[in-house]
Amino acid sequence: MLASSLVRFVIKAAIRDRLMIMMVVMIGLIVAVSNFLGSSAITEQQNFSQVFASGGLRLMGVIGMCVFIAFQVRRSFDNKEVEYFLSAPVKRSQYVFSMAFGFSLLATALAVFIAAATGFMSPHLDGGFALWSVSYWIELLIVSNLALFFAVILRSPAVTVMSSLGFYALARLIGTVLGIIHGGGTDGFIMQALAKIMTGISMVVPRLDLMAQTSWLVYGTDMTSHDAVGYGFLLAQMVIFVGLTLCAALFDFQRKEF
Repeated sequence: MLASSLVRFVIKAAIRDRLMIMMVVMIGLIVAVSNFLGSSAITEQQNFSQVFASGGLRLMGVIGMCVFIAFQVRRSFDNKEVEYFLSAPVKRSQYVFSMAFGFSLLATALAVFIAAATGFMSPHLDGGFALWSVSYWIELLIVSNLALFFAVILRSPAVTVMSSLGFYALARLIGTVLGIIHGGGTDGFIMQALAKIMTGISMVVPRLDLMAQTSWLVYGTDMTSHDAVGYGFLLAQMVIFVGLTLCAALFDFQRKEF
């Protein structure tokens, strides 16, 4: 199902573009700035530094993967690298799934680096840190495959990046939107219509607001049976959403003429 040559191609592209080197430099810079900002707090300086770092690292990883995937996929189209691989005994489904697997490997490596930097700043490594790390890995996988989907169907890498980050922002804010809707802040016909539209959208948008919560790093978490069901839901939505985005990307890719 996977073409090893395509997976190696993605890894070599990341090495050529020095993706991980730049990410490590950015991680170090964010950690240093977070320590500086945390030192200005009167109390709980370590917690403040950890909060600043986790938020900055989380956003940096998402933006970095979106930008790399958008420009790498577009470059493979412009340089006729797609046609070269398809001229070999590689099916179009293999191409899409192999590229997705290669990008997922890069996202996994980046999640490990970010988790290590976050753990370095954590006063104690407990279940909260483990849950934050795993959920951020899930989030990064979702965003990476979403960026691949937009990169396949859109011609402009800039539009791909903006679309991916726009969807990411919506997924991060969807919990707040649902809270406003259920809180009764939808008076009037227009607001009620918008509430119904947003409720429908929430059914197909991953709940990224439930992932990588900073409170887990600061206060930890107690694994109860109810929590286990919720965490299983996070993992299940990753499998479902990644599967849907890859199927949609493959559907569009099958219709392209080379």
